[in-house]
Amino acid sequence: MPNSFNVPFNTLFNDDKTLKSPNDIKEIFLNSGADLTKPIVTSCGRGMTACSLLFALELIGQDNKSLYDGSWTEWGSHPDTPVIK
Repeated sequence: MPNSFNVPFNTLFNDDKTLKSPNDIKEIFLNSGADLTKPIVTSCGRGMTACSLLFALELIGQDNKSLYDGSWTEWGSHPDTPVIK
């Protein structure tokens, strides 16, 4: 998807499966190329793991966020949507 960046949901967790601190989560998003001053729409393959990203954004105080529940399954199924490789 154009203007997208990758934040694997498992990077938000410590080795013991607890969530990282809000400061660490914020750094993960910033290091991925996210601009936290702009709206963020989370997505994944089908919209399930993107919920973890949405929750993490809530924890760091990101108010302008949403979930694209169709995610890649919907986006990639339309031949006229732009795809960046």
